[in-house]
Amino acid sequence: MMKYTICIHQAENGDHSGFVPDIAGCYFAGNSLDAAIADAYAAIDTHLVYQAEKGKAIPLAKDISEYINDDDCRNGYLTCIDIDIAKYTANAI
Repeated sequence: MMKYTICIHQAENGDHSGFVPDIAGCYFAGNSLDAAIADAYAAIDTHLVYQAEKGKAIPLAKDISEYINDDDCRNGYLTCIDIDIAKYTANAI
């Protein structure tokens, strides 16, 4: 398992969007916090499947403390989600 940090921002209309700082270009969104988190799982899966198919290394997750003072994460929520990377690393070999 790897714990990826996600950063979530809430729009004025209540929608949520965010990104995964450890995975370049990995963005997600939802009309609720739960929907955004569910989409984060899907976005991470899509990125890691692509990495594995191309034989590229799976991005390592940094500790959440690395992002507490990050400008892109200000005024947002930080949390971690567990991702079982076994299925991605098996394909990368």
